Amino acid sequence: MQLTLLGSITVKLGEGIVALETAKAKALLAYLALTDRPQRREHLVDLLWGEMAEAPARRNLTATLTSLRKELAAYLLVEPETIAFQHAVPHAIDVLDFQQALQDGRAANDLSLVREAVARYQGDFLAGFSVKNADAFEEWAAHRREQLREQMLLALQSLVDEAVLHGDYTTGLAYANRLLEMDPWREIAHRQLMVLHAQSGRQEAALAQYDLCRRILAEELGIDPMPETVALFERLLAADTPPDHNLPPQPNTFIGRTTELGHIRRQLADPACRLLTIVGPGGSGKTRLALEAARHHTEPDHLLSTQHFHDGVFFVPLAGMSGAGQSSAATPRQADGLLAAIAEAVGFSLPSGAEQGQQLLAFLKSKTLLLVLDNFEHLLHDEFAAPEVNLLERLLHQAPQVKIVTTSREPLNLQEEWV
Repeated sequence: MQLTLLGSITVKLGEGIVALETAKAKALLAYLALTDRPQRREHLVDLLWGEMAEAPARRNLTATLTSLRKELAAYLLVEPETIAFQHAVPHAIDVLDFQQALQDGRAANDLSLVREAVARYQGDFLAGFSVKNADAFEEWAAHRREQLREQMLLALQSLVDEAVLHGDYTTGLAYANRLLEMDPWREIAHRQLMVLHAQSGRQEAALAQYDLCRRILAEELGIDPMPETVALFERLLAADTPPDHNLPPQPNTFIGRTTELGHIRRQLADPACRLLTIVGPGGSGKTRLALEAARHHTEPDHLLSTQHFHDGVFFVPLAGMSGAGQSSAATPRQADGLLAAIAEAVGFSLPSGAEQGQQLLAFLKSKTLLLVLDNFEHLLHDEFAAPEVNLLERLLHQAPQVKIVTTSREPLNLQEEWV
């Protein structure tokens, strides 16, 4: 048996459609199929015939069961006091399959299962179906409908997020449009559609999407778009230019490591991630991976994202600052080595005096930028490690829009660090 409850309710046995005689027969089957334990007869009477006296209500339940058992006897366990759906008998229920695919997809971090679940959602639960004089059933159905609808919206949102992250415009547009069909007030989906249209060269469509969002919010909710939406619209109008960067050119095309690169991009897109360390042995490609992740934020197709480093993306090489390497007794490395390296990378002239660190932090305080600190392990085990790690912590606390990617042979072991 195949039972479809998402959209219009249908029952199939083999290739044939089972025509259930009454709305209450359909309601009873749907309710039993989605419960995992036997239901007492008095509960089912209250659910579907709560307005009737007990005796006629019980007779109606018996008559409805008789009707169902004509075609579906194998799927119903009818006992004197209880009635249950026979889940052990082979069957398929789209609601349960939808929820199982979502659960498996989340557990395995497998978006193909999420896409499978979304494909199963052919409409809201029992769409357009109602039962007269059955308030308890209607309340149950409405609650289940809202629960499933929210699960679908979250699933669609995750697929749109992934499409935007990877520049999959066609897929992203399809899922974002479906998301807005279900929830026209979901402003983040409007923003993502604006980005997707712009990134695929449809500037007018991107601007029109903003206008549609503004009108829907004004007419339906009486509110204005969020500041993030307005800021995105203004960036579209201004046609933002790429941010400054000093990333070194690479002699060849970066190929492979898409899983690692995607993981880094997702972490950088997370507002909670301020310090990300790429850990690995020497020669493992940490620097190239960090550079490719950073380069992504300088490309035209990333300029409209919410994580836009409009003040720049800067590479800070640290390998030559090792106390055991470049320094000597004649030319001791200064304790402000990291400070000077960052200042040089971002184009800040350090003033003379004892407050250079605070001057740099004041300069960075209002900046939205990305720093790539390469080979940080060179600073972890010499006499100046403590003040330089302290500078990193102060930067994270005092410059809230600055994000840092470090490469190192070992973690930095800071509270803010993501590895």
